[in-house]
Amino acid sequence: MKQNKMNVKDLINTGLFTVLIGLATMLTSFVGLLPFLMPFIPVFVGLVTGPIFMLYATKIRKPGMFFICELLCGCLFGLAGHGLWTILSYSVGGLIGEFFLRKGNYTSINGARWAISLASISCFGQMLPMYISRVAYEQTLIQQYGAEFAEECLKWMPMWSFFPILILAVVFTFIGCTIGIKMLKKHFVKAGMVKEF
Repeated sequence: MKQNKMNVKDLINTGLFTVLIGLATMLTSFVGLLPFLMPFIPVFVGLVTGPIFMLYATKIRKPGMFFICELLCGCLFGLAGHGLWTILSYSVGGLIGEFFLRKGNYTSINGARWAISLASISCFGQMLPMYISRVAYEQTLIQQYGAEFAEECLKWMPMWSFFPILILAVVFTFIGCTIGIKMLKKHFVKAGMVKEF
């Protein structure tokens, strides 16, 4: 009978990839310090983290590994100042990802790509305060970065931009995952670092 419970190795892999994905997301998000690039943060994050997620997907063979990674990322971003919404949004992303991974029996390369791409909507947790409590969010920006930055930032993030940004997140994470697949085939599989799946 196939063992479906996570073991120590699975938990170590989950922890390591959570750190890698979390750091890559945070570092890439610094492009938002230029207000006109703020709407495109999910584009850059998707392109950078897509390949890392695909490498992680080669390790995922048990239910819950993707969800735990997403949940831990949500907690990490929550502690970094993005608030409790990130825990909720990354939990939602984790459940979406688990659904598609399970559909592919945790061995489908396309299942993994769709799981990761659709789970990228979890970025709504970081953005939500900007849309549901705009005045408070503007005040926070003014305190941290000044009035000019706050005005520019909100100009580039109008109220109608929420759903288009989520669509960008999915599309560019899909592209990032596709790059990751090509990298896995060309480099990682050839080097014998991971098994092709």
